[in-house]
Amino acid sequence: MENKFIDFDNELAEKFNGVISEILNGDKDKQVYTIGFITTDDYYGFYITLDYVGPKGERNVDEFTEWDDNAYVGEKGFMYTSIVNVIDAIDFDFTAKKTKDKWDVATSLMNILAKHIKAIPNEIFTEAGHNREDIFFFATQGDGNYMDEMYAESRKLFNSSETVE
Repeated sequence: MENKFIDFDNELAEKFNGVISEILNGDKDKQVYTIGFITTDDYYGFYITLDYVGPKGERNVDEFTEWDDNAYVGEKGFMYTSIVNVIDAIDFDFTAKKTKDKWDVATSLMNILAKHIKAIPNEIFTEAGHNREDIFFFATQGDGNYMDEMYAESRKLFNSSETVE
């Protein structure tokens, strides 16, 4: 299934590191600690959300559904068009609750994201004043049948054990 998403993979190879650098170097008054990739129930692209360490050092990653005004707004179509083109061509029912085909799409997208997250050069983190382990990455659905499963699987795929602890 992953080979169907070659355009998505290529898009990330070209632009992903720059986007992560832009996020980490964004607001110097706030410290990013989480970057999330949120998709829909039918996998119609991703938007990027992030959260900052609170004023008392709190980190509320499990409350990502409550985050507001923390979405990354970058290039129009980034992490959208390259996925939608494939989803529109796949011949199965995305409105179904849970199916093997639907989970295969989720795992394909997460595996591609994991590949690019792991390939981010350490310099991108250190130039922004972070260690790689400081930033927690995850993917999930904003609503849908695989919210919990995607979140749990992506925690393991995207992060080192030091980050997850």
